[in-house]
Amino acid sequence: MIKPRRLPFDRIARRYQTINTLLSFGLDSLWRRQLIRSLNLSDGMTILDVGVGTGDLLANLQKADLLKIGLDPEPEMMLLNPELQYHRLIAIGEAVPLPDCSVDRVISAFVLRNLTDRQTTFREMFRVLRPNGIGGILEMSPPDKGILGWGAVLYIKGVVPVVGTAISGDRSAYKYLSSSVIAFPSPTDIADELRSTGLTNVTHMRLSGGVTVLYTFKKA
Repeated sequence: MIKPRRLPFDRIARRYQTINTLLSFGLDSLWRRQLIRSLNLSDGMTILDVGVGTGDLLANLQKADLLKIGLDPEPEMMLLNPELQYHRLIAIGEAVPLPDCSVDRVISAFVLRNLTDRQTTFREMFRVLRPNGIGGILEMSPPDKGILGWGAVLYIKGVVPVVGTAISGDRSAYKYLSSSVIAFPSPTDIADELRSTGLTNVTHMRLSGGVTVLYTFKKA
């Protein structure tokens, strides 16, 4: 049985989104909206957010006529925005408590680095998607080489832990977040992992010329 990794998000939950917005210079909300635009949504669809956290991704869909489901192993994160209307499931991405072919869209934002088993999670995404269902994932990735990449590494290793610690008071949490980005596989490797589960039309694109990557895919 796969168990969730013991991560620090329960300790920093109340300031997590504020810090993310500061560290991304406000671009994180733009990235989420870009993911949503890639989904080709229609009224009546069912959408699953794997690793819903504080619900910031589903918040972009509150006016849409959709059945919204959010899954996360950290109930503290999900309870921070009680006004958001969606079905809350306390579970992990590696074991989604939904039937086969039960959702039209699957989404996730900044969760892959924290999974115990990415491949199992990708298989679960494939399993719960209906035929012709599509998905989108946002995740950070090691920056490309060159001057911009070198600057991004300095920012991730130096600025992120300092600012995160100053605001949250939790040094180990933001040291973990920084190191998890640097150690993460390349976008090409992640795209190959998605394809290996049977997902098709897999694409990946760096956003804002930086370390955030948008992955899209389809279940044929």
